[in-house]
Amino acid sequence: MRNRRRNISIIPATGHEVNRIKVELYYNEGGMSYATYQKEERGYYLIVLPEFYQDEGNGFCSTKTSAFSGIKQLIEPAKRFGQKKLDNFTVDQEVIDRLVNHVVNKNNLTITKEPLAA
Repeated sequence: MRNRRRNISIIPATGHEVNRIKVELYYNEGGMSYATYQKEERGYYLIVLPEFYQDEGNGFCSTKTSAFSGIKQLIEPAKRFGQKKLDNFTVDQEVIDRLVNHVVNKNNLTITKEPLAA
């Protein structure tokens, strides 16, 4: 089975232990979220997550994130996963901008450059 995640963009940013913001689309099988104790619907979600990325050399890299620093939103409910749908899914830029701005304000971040296509 292929990966059920697709990077949308990487946004260079600065803040406390953050050097970028990752925007990613993924399929969630739904069920109980043990972090929030809420039932999550099956479907395609957009997640915006601040992280610290470091290239360690020799082909290794590390990524550090903080719990509850990002946000996710259900973009489209779906009963089952489709790789073709994930590969061709287009997320409205207004939704991406709104979630990125939320994460920037919540974590006191500064965007340093234009987003990089993933």
